[in-house]
Amino acid sequence: MKTGSTADDVINELTKGDMLKDPASFKEAAGKMELARKVKPGRYELRKGATNRELINKIKSGNQDAVKLKFQNIRRKEEFAGYLAKTLESDSLAFIKVLDSATLVKNYGFTTDNIYTMFIPNTYDLYWNTSPIEFFEKMHKEYVKFWNAERLQKAKALNLTPAEVTILASIVDGEAIYDKEMPIIAGLYLNRLTRGIKLQADPTVIFANNDFTVKRVTNALLQVDSKYNTYKYAGLPPGPVMMPSINA
Repeated sequence: MKTGSTADDVINELTKGDMLKDPASFKEAAGKMELARKVKPGRYELRKGATNRELINKIKSGNQDAVKLKFQNIRRKEEFAGYLAKTLESDSLAFIKVLDSATLVKNYGFTTDNIYTMFIPNTYDLYWNTSPIEFFEKMHKEYVKFWNAERLQKAKALNLTPAEVTILASIVDGEAIYDKEMPIIAGLYLNRLTRGIKLQADPTVIFANNDFTVKRVTNALLQVDSKYNTYKYAGLPPGPVMMPSINA
């Protein structure tokens, strides 16, 4: 049930979905139970055989069922926003607006480039009508929970911030074919960072060219002028090249 739905909208939606055995009796029950005064938006799972009263009470109480969000290996903000829009009520433009808000992401301690390091890959239960701002607040809490004292100390020992750890992990994830390769690849890039030389990481060049069909990085691709091109610029890129897996 979308935000702002009326009792008539509820009835029409349920009727259109062929979810009511007797639409007329449901409409009558909705009138008697004053559904129009208390329609709560959300995603509701309908139990087969549920009575009109049970269904109406569920909608009035706002006792909605959670949806599951699972994200990793997402590369672009448009892809991320599109996935969120398919799972939650708000459209992709609403999520992009928040992702692109330098002022808002700064409040969470990020930039519009590295904000994607805030989203820890996992499975999350959220209500369908969770707004973009509520979603960000939830994800920030999960981020703070993930970066406990032990993990922060490990990052500090590498002379990296949590965001930089995730950026490096995204490159390692993009480079590795098998998980067992990840420690070796990470060690190689950490060594280059320590020495202050260019990472020369192919996943960053592919990201900079915005062409994820590339199988082999050519000399032409290396010419792209982007802070994400680690063949041109030393150090880590300003943001991750993908949402890395926990293993990375």
